[in-house]
Amino acid sequence: MMNLTGRARIQFEYRSGTVHDVQLMQSAGNALLDAAALSAVRDASYPMAPPEIGDRPLVLRLWVQLETS
Repeated sequence: MMNLTGRARIQFEYRSGTVHDVQLMQSAGNALLDAAALSAVRDASYPMAPPEIGDRPLVLRLWVQLETS
């Protein structure tokens, strides 16, 4: 089994509790880790936005830390 670690920078648009336009901004250095980071962001559960945000889209960028064992 491969022991891989890395972190990928992901950007996505959040609107009304869902994500859209998920993109890899910086690679983790491995295609498997990059794909896992993108999937993690797409498949995660997100809370509804606070009422003051309404239906406005938010563009978010985050680091996803990954480890395999």
